[in-house]
Amino acid sequence: HAVIEEICLGSSVENRGDRWRRAVSLAPRLLVTASSNTAVEGLLNRVAETGFQDNAGNRYWPWGFLRLGTDKGPGMKHDLDTHVKKLLQIPLDEVLKHKEELQKEMSVLSDRVLKLFDEIQHLKAAGPLPKGWQAVLPPDGRRRVGFYHIATGKFHTCPPPAPAEGEATALPLEFPHVVGRLRELIGSSDKFWEISQHFDRYRLLAKV
Repeated sequence: HAVIEEICLGSSVENRGDRWRRAVSLAPRLLVTASSNTAVEGLLNRVAETGFQDNAGNRYWPWGFLRLGTDKGPGMKHDLDTHVKKLLQIPLDEVLKHKEELQKEMSVLSDRVLKLFDEIQHLKAAGPLPKGWQAVLPPDGRRRVGFYHIATGKFHTCPPPAPAEGEATALPLEFPHVVGRLRELIGSSDKFWEISQHFDRYRLLAKV
């Protein structure tokens, strides 16, 4: 998520958690328009079924849809007025309860994202390593990096000799545990972003 922060906020010196929360508040939103209600319905159905495609050809789905223009017809469940009416029918005690639950979930996700980011940075800083070696972190959560020799299956507390110039090196993204952390970091970041939108809705409802 450091890349997302850099794109959204540029370079600045501030608390890492504050930077991430500010970047999340700038989540991209896409406005899709059409000349008639029928055309809008067709676009809405196609996006719901097939999603979008980025420049690299990867398919993705937005977290949610919001239809503007009518609360009647097949797309009414996505209509803004329909959403607002449903939200306003929620009792205040339930609003406050949901708001508190979402805030706790966001806090857990935020801590997890920062932990995963720190772990990946520690593993990355352990390189460069010769081919056949991996940098690993102990399961007890300590930050001390260990080194695993694949051929012998042995762990070492001291790093191997640095690879000579021109010698093949082991890249962090070749380590399964680093790829797994990256995948979890992206998933947790996306989930935080999604939940933050729900939290903002309940926060506003609590003031009504």
